[in-house]
Amino acid sequence: MQVEPNVVISEFFTQMDDLLHHEDTSDIDISSKVAKQTESLARFQVPYYVLTNEPSQEKKGNFNDENPQYIKDFIFENANSLPTLNLGVMAGTRATLIEYLGIMVKLITEAKLKFKKGNKDYQIGHYEMAISNYVAYKYFSDRLVHGREVSSLFFGYQKHSSAWFKHK
Repeated sequence: MQVEPNVVISEFFTQMDDLLHHEDTSDIDISSKVAKQTESLARFQVPYYVLTNEPSQEKKGNFNDENPQYIKDFIFENANSLPTLNLGVMAGTRATLIEYLGIMVKLITEAKLKFKKGNKDYQIGHYEMAISNYVAYKYFSDRLVHGREVSSLFFGYQKHSSAWFKHK
């Protein structure tokens, strides 16, 4: 098994509403959309993994408010002091990213099991934004680096930026 010291993980979802560009996302060649980032990272020998949904996955609507109560409480308690992170791009050591994704899987699995057993307080919506922010701030606050140094402004469409990653 090859263990990479650093990796970049990105997500690219299709079959969803594109609120920024108002484009059809049902027939997209993901590899061509991420080619520029892939080439850039390859120059530095950094593996690049793109997570995506399956073409057969049903189309989902816009962000909703379905989250377990502990996540709603966390968001309510911190809404004015913590910026919302868009975790479309995560970078770090392989161990850190596996740790982060492992916590996400654990929390989502626990919530889904509790919901299936009848506990409606653990319903999870279609999107990972709230739970990913919860994990980032709750478990990684001492290691978290974010802001304009890391990515350009969300919905800002900046042509010129010194950020490591350019946001769509």
